[in-house]
Amino acid sequence: MTSRVDIPASILLVDDESMVRNLLGNALKSDGHDVVTVGTKKEAFQYFSKIKFDLLIVDKNLPDGSGLEIISGARNLNIGAESIVVTGYSDTDSAIEAINLGVFRYVLKPFDLDTLRVDIHQALEAGRLRTNLKDTNLELERANSDLREAIVGMDESERRRMRAERLATVGSLAAGVAHEINNPLGLLSMIIPYTVNELGSLIETGAVDQDPEQTATAFTRMHKSLRSAQEAVEFLMGLSSDLHSLGKPEQKQPTPVNLKDTAGSALRLIRHQLKNKATLVIDIPEDLTVLGHSRSLVQVFINLLTNAGKAIIEEDAPGLNEIAIRGRLDGREIVVEVSDTGVGIPSENIDKIFTRFFTSTNPGEQIGSGIGLSIVQEIVKEHGGSMAVSSTQGNGTTFTFRLPVITDRPSIMGIPAVARTDAAEMTRTRRKILFVDSETGNLEAYEESFGQLHDVYLSETQQEARTLIDEINEDLDVIVCELVPDEHPLAGFHQDIAREYSELADRFIFMGDPSPLAEEALEQGRNVLLKPIRPAVLLAAVYKIPPRRPSSN
Repeated sequence: MTSRVDIPASILLVDDESMVRNLLGNALKSDGHDVVTVGTKKEAFQYFSKIKFDLLIVDKNLPDGSGLEIISGARNLNIGAESIVVTGYSDTDSAIEAINLGVFRYVLKPFDLDTLRVDIHQALEAGRLRTNLKDTNLELERANSDLREAIVGMDESERRRMRAERLATVGSLAAGVAHEINNPLGLLSMIIPYTVNELGSLIETGAVDQDPEQTATAFTRMHKSLRSAQEAVEFLMGLSSDLHSLGKPEQKQPTPVNLKDTAGSALRLIRHQLKNKATLVIDIPEDLTVLGHSRSLVQVFINLLTNAGKAIIEEDAPGLNEIAIRGRLDGREIVVEVSDTGVGIPSENIDKIFTRFFTSTNPGEQIGSGIGLSIVQEIVKEHGGSMAVSSTQGNGTTFTFRLPVITDRPSIMGIPAVARTDAAEMTRTRRKILFVDSETGNLEAYEESFGQLHDVYLSETQQEARTLIDEINEDLDVIVCELVPDEHPLAGFHQDIAREYSELADRFIFMGDPSPLAEEALEQGRNVLLKPIRPAVLLAAVYKIPPRRPSSN
């Protein structure tokens, strides 16, 4: 069987047997690839400086060394080609070394040409995916860097495997997420100019005073449009938070993770893959919480939902199928089921489904890596849980995992213990809040959002803030301040105030972009909110800090 490829690749074939070089080289050339064939390690290294190869196919045993030395040398020269090792003499040490080098396949001679073609196709696809990922935007680059840091300390084979899967996940989500972002952005680009023009027209024509009925009608239209705009902004903020959570490095210590939030995050990220295939359902109680790593659990849901989507062959028929995430409490365990109404799993494959590198694809479906479900099982086990699957061919599949529950969810805000105050009293009391921000537009937005409920003070500089604090420090309830690096003029503001007014030290709320600086501040126990921040979230953070005076309302 021959198969002409759509995109030819540059392949280096290294084998000391001339018959293998000729037969395999000619077959790959007939497939449309550019192939260089050599018989020694020395010849292979000579071509590295001349040609940029997409794939290295090397014999392990060569007259002047090992084919694995060619792959190792390519890595040292920053040559990012994928690699396949073929050998007639397999041994455990060589296989382990091949895994540590990131070899895509380890193939024993004699090999089947058609099977090797499939391996070559998969290796090239993986290589192209990695190349495309390098050209993604800065956010993905930061995510890749965070991912590399997050898995330092794991053994080399595990590091490479996990990184490949994570990068593949981010890469596969990129195009769909961009589409999901464009929809609400397009809506906002229409609603905002319309509202501005409508208000401008009402003001210029004097319709507010002259024609109250027309004004009321216009306000009704604008209110409806702004509700849609508000929903679009909420969606974009949620998606931004989801992408940041998926890309950032996992904290070393486990933290409380709400499973409904985690499932919702995963579903938002891959909604574009599923919405035209099935009705999407999340039925998880609000209070189901486990102790673990949120990013890894998001990965669990992404992998299981992706698998569910692949199981549904029909397109543009969401009413005929369902993909559901359901959770319940069972004693001291949380039981989560991810089910679909797809084609099901053949009975002979059920016992293999969590085996690493096992793949089972539907007609017309691209062959997967075979590690997605094995990673799901490993993450669940790392969280002290267990994994199971039930399926009937033609009637759908249900993946079930169990995790130990925790009943108490400590606040994500590092607010110190203080004298308890009645909850109603805390939310009823009018606060004195100082906002310190170098952006005038932000300060104006804070005043508009909080000025009717609380006494709001605004400052663009440290000097202005100090003057205000000197005047009202005895009545000041909360200071909302930018989180800035050491070289910023505001860097010493918190330390200065805490030193002079110790009673204000724990009344700061910092706001910052997702960054190592924010992660460090959170680890230090500071009250940090990560941007973008909904006004309701900031208000809730304010209410977590007890007022210094009884209610005056």
